Amino acid sequence: MGKIAQRQEVIDNLLTDTWYTRIRGDIIDGVSKIRPFWDMMIESGKLKKKAPDGTHWEYNFRYARNRQNVKYIGRGDTFGLAEAETRTVMKFEVRDIGTSMVRMWKDEKKNKGSARIVSYVDELLSDTEMGLSEALSEDLLTQNASPMSINALPTLISTTPTVGTIGTLDRSEHKGLQNIAYDYTGKTPITDLLKAFATVVNKCTEFKGGRKGSSKPDIILTTRKIYQDYKDIANALRQIVTNSAPAANLGFGNLLYEDIPIFWDPDCPAGCVYFLNTDTLEFPYDPDYWFEMTEWKPVHGTSLDRTAQIICSANLICTLPAKNAVIYNYTPNNT
Repeated sequence: MGKIAQRQEVIDNLLTDTWYTRIRGDIIDGVSKIRPFWDMMIESGKLKKKAPDGTHWEYNFRYARNRQNVKYIGRGDTFGLAEAETRTVMKFEVRDIGTSMVRMWKDEKKNKGSARIVSYVDELLSDTEMGLSEALSEDLLTQNASPMSINALPTLISTTPTVGTIGTLDRSEHKGLQNIAYDYTGKTPITDLLKAFATVVNKCTEFKGGRKGSSKPDIILTTRKIYQDYKDIANALRQIVTNSAPAANLGFGNLLYEDIPIFWDPDCPAGCVYFLNTDTLEFPYDPDYWFEMTEWKPVHGTSLDRTAQIICSANLICTLPAKNAVIYNYTPNNT
């Protein structure tokens, strides 16, 4: 093997080993350090290793209660034997996100020496990690225009909850697929914000469908301006209550509403407040494609430049939107 090939193999192995031993595990951790929602999902175990059913993940959805044979009985009474369909299947597509790393031979040639090569490798891998982290964090709260992108929260928890499909099911046909949507148009922060909060939390809580779990939202996510409005109102009422959740240490808020932590996110859509029940949310990923790296190969057949790809298969899903809510068209006082 010639010196060029030997040098390429050394760098190939160093990049691959460093990716798997140090960088890959930092991607979602990196997102969680700058995004309270991801932090909450990780803390509650909602990032789940789950082999897909072919091209999608399947989840049972209960749209009715099996009560037709429930009755009070007396002596000699019999129970009914009626059967009713109460469940169907939600199917969420597997979404693939990835990126390429490109190594220019000229750059490798001028970075001779073990210290410079290690620095070169770290820089290339760190840039790759940052790009993937930023893409995931942004696409969480803004629906990417690509039809192949992951679901964003505004798609799952919609301002038009009876329109479209979720998990391949028609939202207009099932109450459980319709999140609470509260239009704040024409209302003011000081007189109406707390009333709106109470309304949507109570509506989420009163919905009786779905699986066992928390009956009300356990995280509130909003913009910085709305967060500051809420804090001003709480200050005026002298009812500031803070929380010690891990995300509070990220600098994105530490307030509570009815024991629900409130955080702000730089990418949260303007004028929106999301009330999220993490018992209904999940981020499944295919363990065979969890930020896996391909082999290193020439950029094209006669090139000395080399490339490898990173690929991840996952999606954001909501199995019961009715336990979640969004307030929208809010005009904040703060700037």
